[in-house]
Amino acid sequence: MIGGGGLLASVHRPMDSQSWVESVKIPIILLSLGVSEDALEKCRPLVERAEVVSGRDDFSCEMISRIRSDVRYLNDPILTDPRLDAAPAPTRPGRLTVIPRKQTDRYRQVYTLLEAELAPDDLVVSMFPATDEASGVFDTFPASPTARLTTMSELCEQIDGSGVVVSSRYHGCIIALKRGRRASAR
Repeated sequence: MIGGGGLLASVHRPMDSQSWVESVKIPIILLSLGVSEDALEKCRPLVERAEVVSGRDDFSCEMISRIRSDVRYLNDPILTDPRLDAAPAPTRPGRLTVIPRKQTDRYRQVYTLLEAELAPDDLVVSMFPATDEASGVFDTFPASPTARLTTMSELCEQIDGSGVVVSSRYHGCIIALKRGRRASAR
């Protein structure tokens, strides 16, 4: 079983290797995938070889169905975790929490504009501190308070303190919604 998250939203090696796919001698099951068109095409041999393929959202299922007609929809497992259900009212209802993804040219301009609009009480949260640090995310938010998180409970605590979450990460949005917070994907 291989799956979860944005496994095929970007290329994760060796998923794009034809020789690796051929070397796997047991059935392959791809569960609850998030995909991008580019990564999906690069990993096409893996998707074609899999016994079962499921996508975590309508977009992913639609993309996968271009390769195979038997794709199934399977909610992201995090949505079934009752520990993440709605939290009490936000401790700081006006606070905005920003959850960026690794810095790329695609996001640099958006993050720069967003940083200019952040209030002193707003917070930039990293779900993957090492990746975000290496890509330069924090350089785009030099004046904003940041939190480098490593656990789900830390993420929930920061989201619970917010009134609104803006996230470039899928899990930032779905956890915010599950916790009863308004969310926007950017």
